[in-house]
Amino acid sequence: MSNAWLGPQPGEELPGDWPSGGPVARVMDVWRAGAPSVDLLAPDIYAQDFKGICSLYTRSGNPLFIPEARDQVGNPFWAFGQHSAMGWSVFGIEDLGADGQVSKAYNMFGEMLPQLAEWQAAGKVAGVLLLDGEDNQVVSLGGYKVTAARPRLTAAGPATAAPAPLLAGGISFNSRSLAGDTRPFGLVINTAPNEFLLIGSNLSASFALDSPGPGRVAVGTIDEGRFAKGSWLPGRRLNGDEGHSILGSGSIGMLKIRLYRYE
Repeated sequence: MSNAWLGPQPGEELPGDWPSGGPVARVMDVWRAGAPSVDLLAPDIYAQDFKGICSLYTRSGNPLFIPEARDQVGNPFWAFGQHSAMGWSVFGIEDLGADGQVSKAYNMFGEMLPQLAEWQAAGKVAGVLLLDGEDNQVVSLGGYKVTAARPRLTAAGPATAAPAPLLAGGISFNSRSLAGDTRPFGLVINTAPNEFLLIGSNLSASFALDSPGPGRVAVGTIDEGRFAKGSWLPGRRLNGDEGHSILGSGSIGMLKIRLYRYE
């Protein structure tokens, strides 16, 4: 494996301003030709275009692994869901709080393995990350079109603070203490026929049919819950005024949603 010091970066527009010769996206094919035994090329992502860099590093069958990154917790949800990433590591993680978003996300993902890897391999996982100007994202899973959107029933949270300017090499020592990520983000997982997990923050989900069969769909049950050592542990069943497929802002939650179809 070789991890890439990305360039250009602000203030480092020309080769030589950053350590040139590394496996930046534009020369991935050259690296493949010259070092055919390299298993993967991995980007250190401190730049703001996280989605774009992930796309560049999943070309030509390159597995996505992110060995260094800022502590913006919505980003690994996108990487794991959209690109079946092998891993995402925060720079200076020892300086993050044990009760912060990254710690909570790591604990949650750790309890879901190897189920998450199996769902990734089966194509049953989609990542969601809504940026400024994006109101929703539609994914197709399990015979349904799932619209993940900004919740309408909750007050909008404050905008996520802009990341601090980068130092030489794309490193920012302030990257270890970013404000909590208030962007809508999450995973949508088709865990069984007519059944989905919605995991993340500041996100709602609605469902429409995308396969033959009875022509209408409705939500049957919504359960809060969590995984412990790979087993699903249900919590409250939501109904009445709380019976909405919504994950609140400021925390990372998990809902199991069961649907039914009818004429």
